[in-house]
Amino acid sequence: MKHNDNKASQVNNSSKPSKTVKKGVSKPKVSKAILEKQRKAKAFVKKDANSYSKLLQVSRLTAIDSMGLNKGLKSYLAIADKVLTKQQIEVLTFAKVKKHISTSKYKALPLFSLHQITLVCNEVLKANDNNVKRALRVEKQNKAIASK
Repeated sequence: MKHNDNKASQVNNSSKPSKTVKKGVSKPKVSKAILEKQRKAKAFVKKDANSYSKLLQVSRLTAIDSMGLNKGLKSYLAIADKVLTKQQIEVLTFAKVKKHISTSKYKALPLFSLHQITLVCNEVLKANDNNVKRALRVEKQNKAIASK
């Protein structure tokens, strides 16, 4: 095998701070199902389609549209308002979630699944809600006591 002598691929951009990635943690990716929806939406040809095909296209476009952070998080938080406490909802603002995403492993994602939004909201709550921090400490202490 030849060694790759491409200098451009070996240059480290020193203006960006290097971030260490925890061992075993992988960068999140856009799922294959989302990529397939995007591919089908781009390949759609309106003039050759019957009405059912057009409805499928509308369905694909609607699903993709709702996976954007703005719309996805808005509908997620509207439903979460019925389940979470008032203090937790106050922590989960769009600005805080967006700020968290910009510094997290999710920053490169253009679209977010509901599960990814759940994971991001969980991270925001862990970082900003004192009750959640306390509950995590208690859980950790209980595990330590149980292991003895």
